[in-house]
Amino acid sequence: MEYSDGNRVDGLLRIELSAEFDHTAKRLRTRIEAYRNSTRRDPNFLALLTEFDNNLTVCLTCVSSSPMPLRDICRGVAELQRSWLYLVAVLDYLEIYRSRTLGMHERGNAEVENRIGAFVWNDHDALELWNAGLPIYFVRPYSTFHNQVILTVKPLIMPRLCVTAASPPYPILLSNSQVGSDQKFAAIHTASISCFDVSSPFENMHLPGLYSSSYTPGGSIGSIVSTTRSSPSTSLAGPSRTTSTTSPSSPYSTKLEHCQRGKKHRINPPQTPHSLFSDLSHPLLPPLLTPWRDMNSMIDTQHPLRQHSPGKSQKLLTIVPDPAMICGSSEDRLGPLLEQWSQLRGPWLTQCRDRNVQVEPKSNAVWKKALSIHFIGTWPEGKTPKTNADHDHHEASRLVSTLLPSHQPLPNLPPSSSDASRSRHLLHELSLINFRYQVIALDLVADQSVPKASPSLSQAELMVALANHSRSRGQLIDRIFGNAGDIFSVSQALFVNGFAAEKWSDRVDALRAFASLMHSWQGDKSSIWNRRDDPNLPVLLAPGSEWENVLIKFFVQAYFNHFGHPPILPRGCL
Repeated sequence: MEYSDGNRVDGLLRIELSAEFDHTAKRLRTRIEAYRNSTRRDPNFLALLTEFDNNLTVCLTCVSSSPMPLRDICRGVAELQRSWLYLVAVLDYLEIYRSRTLGMHERGNAEVENRIGAFVWNDHDALELWNAGLPIYFVRPYSTFHNQVILTVKPLIMPRLCVTAASPPYPILLSNSQVGSDQKFAAIHTASISCFDVSSPFENMHLPGLYSSSYTPGGSIGSIVSTTRSSPSTSLAGPSRTTSTTSPSSPYSTKLEHCQRGKKHRINPPQTPHSLFSDLSHPLLPPLLTPWRDMNSMIDTQHPLRQHSPGKSQKLLTIVPDPAMICGSSEDRLGPLLEQWSQLRGPWLTQCRDRNVQVEPKSNAVWKKALSIHFIGTWPEGKTPKTNADHDHHEASRLVSTLLPSHQPLPNLPPSSSDASRSRHLLHELSLINFRYQVIALDLVADQSVPKASPSLSQAELMVALANHSRSRGQLIDRIFGNAGDIFSVSQALFVNGFAAEKWSDRVDALRAFASLMHSWQGDKSSIWNRRDDPNLPVLLAPGSEWENVLIKFFVQAYFNHFGHPPILPRGCL
């Protein structure tokens, strides 16, 4: 306060405070004048605004120009504040809430032209969304609207979006579901999660004739390895490896060659059988990655966590042919086998990538006969298979006819006609695709962190939790392979920043993802397992090599424990 006499009994409000109050009051009167001059003014509200404005003016004049005791100054300022708050509240109500309620709120098209409209069927939701600035579309018969709400009726304008029907169409996410059910929203949430299982969420944008849906819940990985969970015989087998080799002179080949070519049988020198646990070497096979060499020989065949009977051979199942099966063939068959695979490769990998087709891994015997179909011929139509070999031949013939409808038998090419560089590339690709498939298949059966049903989780919540878990596991596997594309692609990114990178610092991140993936698998972890958390690990070569060795040993042992045979190990650059 400033006092007007020496006794300091009466005083005035300080000049700077009076000026600030006066400036605030002028800004408020500008809003009052705008409402008073508008066409939407209401006489009752206008009288209320005038009353509070007059009270505001009187209070401001008194505390600024009339000397009074401190108590009266405080009462005047409080009354000034009350009048100002009432005026602001009334103006906010008139300009924002009431105008929107009555549909009189003037909004420019620029605010809403790029916003998604809300389809509602009750007044409360419509009002809340309209207050948020969203255009509203009522999904109700016209006769049920209140006539005071409808101001104008405008024709519906089609959006400037592609409305061409998708081919193939989006799959049905959920049928026979209520509009507001948790299961419906869980299915939509799950589908949206699976949308980002691809390397780019925009890679499947609709282009007529070039469209493929990425909206199938579960993704390709789930459909590819679904057979690992279907039955005990398949689940325990998984993608495996054996060394059984079909004799070149099978019952089919003898008859066919004698009838069609009159070929003289050539006796091949006996081949030394390859041990399941030793590294396979062949002139056409690229060498194993250095950290992975001789790892299968360290597998404990009597491990207490093995889930198969010791001594029982497990059936080989791989998503593409095993390089050991091809390289274990005789030299005169090697070229034709690779040539046949080069023809099957494109259609088969395309079918594997198709999310609408469920593919299953094949046994080693089926792959062998499919690649030897030009030697043994297709299975005769109408003939019933009796033995296991007959069933394998029948399945191989069906596979070839599906992938190559216009299949023609290949000539019996001599080994020299096969390009060595191309053969190495095919075998290298087969080893890496099989290895990645094995990692995915093993994680499906070994992961102990999968969300499980519980009284505290609804079915819809469990569905969403499983979708999130599946996506997180897929992201870990992508990091292991350097984000090098899908399971059926082999990219140089694997050798740049994946687990196969040559420099230790380049592959540390991929190995950390590998450790995180296997952390939830059953088995005893080494005391140095958590070395992955060491921030200095990228520069610790010797400790890092020791830790990498522990990870690889754990993987090959876990694979053997579940599937009963050693894994197909990854091979290096060509």
